Order: sequence, then structure tokens, then C-alpha cells
Amino acid sequence: MKTTRAPASCPACNRHNDAHSSVGHEHGPGEGDYAVCLYCLHVGIFTHEQGALSIRHPTPEEEADMQRNPNLMAAMSTLKTRRAIDTAKGVPWPFGTKKRPDL
Repeated sequence: MKTTRAPASCPACNRHNDAHSSVGHEHGPGEGDYAVCLYCLHVGIFTHEQGALSIRHPTPEEEADMQRNPNLMAAMSTLKTRRAIDTAKGVPWPFGTKKRPDL
């Protein structure tokens, strides 16, 4: 897994994400890779616009592909379960972070 520092905002919740980790390979996010927002759990698509990393909403075809991807579906199920457990315990999501006033 490799973590890349690159600012990009979630297109669903507009939260700023400043680090992105890849799973299964040793390069940072590339054009067309999935982008999972750990704040709202929206799955977007990485793109490079004007030389900068950004995240866009998936097309209907990409959404259908996501639904057929067993690895993504398993990861999303795990994240949703973890969020529900943390929320029930009163632990801020994601992963014990505190909501910053600028978010």
C-alpha cells in the first residue's frame, strides 16, 4: 500500500481529503481509480484535471462496474460496518478524528 499526499475534495460531501492510499499496488492514485471518501463513504473516480488530482462522480456505467466488483463491495461493507460500530460507541468518524471547525 502506498499513501500519496495530494489534495482533492469529495464530490458528494465536499470534504477535503489530503492523503490517498492505494491498495494492491505501489503507485499513487491514477486516472480512473476508485476514490472512497472516508467521511461520507461515497465512491468517486480519480481524474487529473489541469495537472491536479481531483475526484468526480462516477458515470452510470462506472457505478454498474463498481456493483460487480467483489473487492470494492467487500471493502465498502467493512467500512460501513466499522462506521456503524464507531457511531454506536460515540466515536467520531472516520477513525476517531474530531470534526474540525473548517470542515
